[in-house]
Parts: sequence; structure tokens; C-alpha cells
Amino acid sequence: MEEEHRNILRKYRGAITSDLEPMKVLNRLTVLGDEDRDEIKAERTRTDQACALIDMLPRKGSDAFQDFVSALYELKGQDHLAKLLLKDSGLKIPNISKGEIISLSNLVLVFKRTLCLLLNSQLMQC
Repeated sequence: MEEEHRNILRKYRGAITSDLEPMKVLNRLTVLGDEDRDEIKAERTRTDQACALIDMLPRKGSDAFQDFVSALYELKGQDHLAKLLLKDSGLKIPNISKGEIISLSNLVLVFKRTLCLLLNSQLMQC
């Protein structure tokens, strides 16, 4: 994670830990593995889970900040946190609506499944 993004997480740590719903965000974060998720879930309170997540993100590579912001933006009731983080980051809020993001995600999933089915049927014919 870039130092600028680490600083933004530090700056807004209080707001994030106050409002973040970690259990909703965890499964949307592609930079986390199962062990990471389990470690965060093991924390007793929602605030402790949020702190654990914020502490973990900087160690998860260059895409961690964008992944976190994207997850927040897509979740109802968490997008205000995404906007807070974005205002200092230089990253842009998508110009498409959340419904369109979900529709595009579903379209990609349908395409992948269809492609897999086609490839599997082609392999069986060989």
C-alpha cells in the first residue's frame, strides 16, 4: 500500500472504526485470505474487528486501499466511508450507479459460467 493511502487510513481511523460494519465488508475484499478473515472475525467487538481490518490492510499489497474503498462504495450504508477516503486519495468515485456495478458484476459471472460450460462441452467432444 502506498504511504499516502496509509496516511489516509490513519487520518480517518476514528470515523472508520466508528461506522464500519466489518462483517459486511470482509467477503468483498479480494486482498484478504481466509486466515485473514478468520483473524478479524475472532475479535470480540465490531470496533475491534474494524481496527484489526484497518491494521491489516497496509500489509496486503498495492491494491488493498482501492479494494477497501470499492467494497465500501458498493455496500449500502458504507458508501459515506468510501467518499471520505476518496476525497484525500485522488481516486475517483465510479460514474456508474451501484445498480449498474451489480448488473455488470452479474453479467461477468454469467459470461464466465457460459464460457466454462462451452469449454467443458468442447473438451468432452474431443
